[in-house]
Formats: sequence, C-alpha cells, structure tokens
Amino acid sequence: MRLGLVVTWALGICACGDSTSDSNSTSDSNSDSNSDSNSNSNSNSDSNSDSDSNSDSTLDSTPDSIFRSPFVLAFHTCRTECQTPQNHETHLAESADLTHWSLVSALAAYEGSVPDVVIRDGTIYLFNPQTLHRFDLATGAPAGTATNVQIKDAAGVRVDFVDPSPTLLPDGRIALFFLDSTGSRTDPARCPTTDPCTKYFRSATENAGSDGAVFTLDPGDRLAIALESGTASDPDIYRGSDADGWVLAVSRGSNTSLYTSPTLDGSYSLVVELQSAGGVPAGHFDGAEYWHFGTRFQGGANQVAIRRASTLAGLATAPVAASISASSLGLEAGTHVESPGLFAR
Repeated sequence: MRLGLVVTWALGICACGDSTSDSNSTSDSNSDSNSDSNSNSNSNSDSNSDSDSNSDSTLDSTPDSIFRSPFVLAFHTCRTECQTPQNHETHLAESADLTHWSLVSALAAYEGSVPDVVIRDGTIYLFNPQTLHRFDLATGAPAGTATNVQIKDAAGVRVDFVDPSPTLLPDGRIALFFLDSTGSRTDPARCPTTDPCTKYFRSATENAGSDGAVFTLDPGDRLAIALESGTASDPDIYRGSDADGWVLAVSRGSNTSLYTSPTLDGSYSLVVELQSAGGVPAGHFDGAEYWHFGTRFQGGANQVAIRRASTLAGLATAPVAASISASSLGLEAGTHVESPGLFAR
C-alpha cells in the first residue's frame, strides 16, 4: 500500500512501485500497478472465523450500524499529483452482492492512503500506513483521534512495516499481515540496489487491551519472495475454501500472486499467478466462488476490476465481471479509485 517522496522513506510508511498509469497513483506500495496480548494464538487460525470469509448475505436493517449491506470495501481516491499520499482520500463503500457498490456517506472521507478495514464490537477499524482510525459503527463518527500503529518483536524491538492487512482471530483479536520494511530507506517494494534481494511478508497479533494499536510479531515468515526485478508488496489475507485454507494475495505490479497455507500463521506456497489482473489486490471466498479485486488503469483512470471463479486457478482466466470506478460510485470524472480492502460482516 505506496509513495514517492524521500521524506516518506525516512518515515518508513511507503512501498512504491512504478505505476504506468498517468497518475502514478497508489502511494505506499501500489507497486508498479500500471494500473491498472502478547500471546500469539494464531494456531486457531484454521477456523472459518475470518471476517473476510463470512458469507452471510443477510442485510442489516438495525439502527446500530451505518451499513445496510453485508460487504464493506475500503479504498482510496485521488485526483491530481497522486504520487503524493497527502492527496489520497480514504472512503468506504458497501454492497449486497460484491458486484454493485455504493459509497457510505455516513462516514466522511479523510486523508489517507491504501486502507484496509475490520469491524469489531461496534467499532470500525480503518488501517492506513502506520495509522489506525476508529469510527463508531452506529453513527460513523470518529471514535477518538487517529493512533499510530506499532509492531514489536518478542524482545520489544520495533518492526517497521507497510501495507497492513487485518483479519479477525477466533478470540476477537486482530492479526495484521504486512510487508516488513525494517531498514528500508527507498521503496520497500523494490530491491534497494540492482542486486537480488528477498522481500519478507510477516504477521503480528494484537496485544490485548491495545484496541488495535499495538501488535507483537508472530514467529517466522509467512512468505519470502526472492526478487531480482520488479516489485512485491501489498499483501491481502483472507479465508479460502476448506481445501485451500488461508489465501495470501501479493501485488506484483499489474499482476497478483496467490499463495495458500492450511493455517493462518503457517508458511504460504504459490498457487497461481494472475497476469494483468490488476495489482494492490483484495480477495474474498463466498463459500462457492473466489472474488478478486485488482487495481488497474482503464478508461483514463485507475479503477478496481472484479473477477470471479470457482477456484483460485480459475481466476487466471476469468474475465472482468464488473468494475468499481469513479463513474459507478458517482465521483468526479477522472478520479482514480485504488487499493481495495474487503470485509464481510
């Protein structure tokens, strides 16, 4: 999730790639999408309790929620100078069928890039690079001020990260997947020099009582990608079928690589490369089909292309079923719609 200013690298909040869209948009690791507490109990993670995999399509008509549909999408928009994340705005949209999306007007857009979202105990948690925004589920009003997110290892040493992707554990805590950017002073999605390098995708578990702000690093790597060229960034974690287990989608520029593991905190193995399916992805399994949301450049601006198939491998040849664009959301023409993050209530 992506940027391009030297000061940003110093802050460690961005993993950028080369976008060939005319906006160069997607900040802290839109990677070249041309585009298109302290106990870590993740061992229970092979449960079907991941928020992203909840396939209940019942509409919520109660007054204690700003949403009236089961699927919630976080994303950011931009109009000009999109390589600068300060020009990005975070929004929420909702859908009853994963195809038709409408803006959630009860929660005002705010400055922020590459968001992802979970909902827990009456609170909406929106993660941007290094920052957590909380909102009241019933009203959409801010629940306090924005908070810096910290990840520390078992020794208490800070872990720098970009591209956070949250999911809920069976015990209600948040697990956060991310690209480790510790020590990076350039685009974390790329090798710092012309030499090959390895990009590490890791996870951390929310510290009890921190309300989504402090995490402890889980042991081991979820995924290590040997990189000789291009980029690797923007992980998205979601629950797949019983046979596939957990799915980790990783942006490879305008493409997406899909990996699986039988447990949330296990090692992930490559299943399929989705060529030209869009980068900076989000995914969902509804109990019968996989849905892939990828950022791509189309019609003069970035938009989110939706594909669906009965298997992960089938997504490689699936046509675009629908798109989420400025036009479909009622936004000003030319607005870039980028970096989706999906939650199923």
